[in-house]
Amino acid sequence: MSTAAPDPILPLRLSSANTAILSSAAYASNPPTVQGTGTGPMRITAINGTRSATLARFDGYWGGRPRLAGVTANFVSDPAARALSLRAGDVDIAQELPESAALEFTGSDGYVNETVASPRTDSLLLNQSAPPFDDVRVRRAIAMAIDRTALGEQALAGSAVPASELFGPAVAWGSQERPPAPDVDGARTLLAEAGFGQDNPLRVSLGTYANRAELPTLATAVQGMLRAVGVEATIQVADYDAQEPDLLAGRYDMYLLSRSYLLDVPDAGSTLSSDYSCQGSYNINQYCSPAFDALLAPLSTTADPLARQEVFRRAAAALNTDVVGVPLVHTQANGVGSNVTGYTVDPLAKTLVTAGLAKTG
Repeated sequence: MSTAAPDPILPLRLSSANTAILSSAAYASNPPTVQGTGTGPMRITAINGTRSATLARFDGYWGGRPRLAGVTANFVSDPAARALSLRAGDVDIAQELPESAALEFTGSDGYVNETVASPRTDSLLLNQSAPPFDDVRVRRAIAMAIDRTALGEQALAGSAVPASELFGPAVAWGSQERPPAPDVDGARTLLAEAGFGQDNPLRVSLGTYANRAELPTLATAVQGMLRAVGVEATIQVADYDAQEPDLLAGRYDMYLLSRSYLLDVPDAGSTLSSDYSCQGSYNINQYCSPAFDALLAPLSTTADPLARQEVFRRAAAALNTDVVGVPLVHTQANGVGSNVTGYTVDPLAKTLVTAGLAKTG
């Protein structure tokens, strides 16, 4: 194998669930034909748009004969509906359930219930390309107004870890520190310096989406915390796909987003580049700092894991200093199986159907 340029994390890319080994027949066309040419335990036999997919056992799987004859995967965007389907027996496995619903499924009822730390952060994004959040005083006031400990421990009933920075305890370089306490008086002072107050209140829209169960709850809690410092936020909940073009174009005020910071591999370089560099393809905060880009530059040639992790730590600290959004909580990944064995929750949300997955009843 050869690459066009040195890649310091090539071994990690090759181990990614998104790196597929295809048969030579796949390359008879351009682009390659993925369906029916892979090496996994199942074959895709039918796809119903974005609603479902049907899989059948691949007896020639190199890892041993899969225990299941087939799998039907249903894509259900509503977390509550996923829980209801599991309770009704319509599905055998459901993932990313509302915390209150997940707790209802216990081992005594024949359920396998797993929750694992996830490399995912729910953050309040602030559009720096336009007023009022092009003013760091306003961004800092928003950060000071939010009680992140209360969000994780009260609003979400302890199902998420309050965030002090972008990276959390799911990774070796993540922060273990508690977030700063809210400072309502300090937030009001900064807003006054920026020209906002009782006679000129700051009014903004706060967007989010509902297919992650915790986000509307967080939005409501954040709205109340902002109101306490004189900021009126109007919540708008809509389908993420419909909102993404406006987000990427900087046509929004505030947005509550859940984002994995390990996109394909256990390395944060790609996320830092795509989300926070001046030319980043997913830079929703509209943040651009040549100094920050220079901080990331060594990642293109640095292979040593500890050296890369030190860059990640420094980058997270720089984002806090510049108040590039407000990391709120680090979430956990959950999943529940009914009368199944061999089921585990992947914190990267990449792997579900394995050769060892089977029904027990």
